[in-house]
Amino acid sequence: MRTKPIPEELLAQLLSNDFKTLFWSHVEIKGPDDCWNWTLRKAKNGYGLLTFKRKPIIRGFLVHRLAWILTHKYVPDNKCILHSCIGNRVCCNPNHLRPGTQKENMQEMTDQGRRVVTPGELAYSAKLTDSDIPKIMELKANGMSQHSIARMFNVKQPTIGRIIRGEGWKHLLRHQPEPSSCQPKESVNWSSMSESTRST
Repeated sequence: MRTKPIPEELLAQLLSNDFKTLFWSHVEIKGPDDCWNWTLRKAKNGYGLLTFKRKPIIRGFLVHRLAWILTHKYVPDNKCILHSCIGNRVCCNPNHLRPGTQKENMQEMTDQGRRVVTPGELAYSAKLTDSDIPKIMELKANGMSQHSIARMFNVKQPTIGRIIRGEGWKHLLRHQPEPSSCQPKESVNWSSMSESTRST
């Protein structure tokens, strides 16, 4: 994920001896090849968090990024800080950290099996609910344009297009049996699906 630039005044405070002593006092420092775990607050996604509060500055940080900055004394522009230790998001050992692009970050998450795609309305950025999908399919079947449907549900037309083509919200179809190859495909009863899928 992209991070906000750190003003020079804030960077100077982060690099002060007082702050560095305080920060590392909350890290389990072990051998050079071991994970050094953050011992305080963690986010829901498992990453260590620290909120810097020195008036007038209040700023939250991922602690592994802070560990890299405190060690190397500069901020890598437009870069993520990646872990080489698989699965340990609270590790602050500078030997386990390196700058990388967001693309590299996402690829590593995929390679390591850490990238979880949350389906449907459970996704953080979802504007639609599972119960909206059968309504959208019904409106489309009745001849309404994708642009009109998008305006009705306050989303963009490509979102509606992906639903119509079956590229989005696929989990709503996972319990539907595949039609036999020797028989014509039957239309999906989206109205009856809305209640059954809500409990899965």
